[in-house]
Amino acid sequence: MVSERLLLRAAFGALASVLIAGCGGGANTPPFPTGTPAPPGTLTATPSSITFSGTGAAYAQTVTVTSTAAASSVAVDIGSCGSGSSAIVTFSTPSGSGLTFSDVVTPQNPGSCSATVSTSSGASVTVRFTVNSGSVTVSGRHR
Repeated sequence: MVSERLLLRAAFGALASVLIAGCGGGANTPPFPTGTPAPPGTLTATPSSITFSGTGAAYAQTVTVTSTAAASSVAVDIGSCGSGSSAIVTFSTPSGSGLTFSDVVTPQNPGSCSATVSTSSGASVTVRFTVNSGSVTVSGRHR
């Protein structure tokens, strides 16, 4: 009877050691993942400044945004460009993925403004726009 108890006690001790080691309680515990987020990268806009010579779809231009770190999407903050009927420029929905995105910008009203394109990871770039009226005004006449 005593030998059975000793045998059970030894078996239990061995089992407990295996369970503790298997749960990370032993000397070889796995490292805790510290996980530092990936850097946001940098964005470059080409062109970084656009001057339109008139308004409307015929004068629309494309801005291409290139990232040094892959991104799933970009967003455009219209900044000082306005909205609705008073918008200086309007933006299409950005297209692309990974490292390159593009957006069509259409001049709507004369003026100057800037907009910021950014990724969800925090990278951003500002693009400046100037819209000229496209009309010519004659202020005097010579004979």
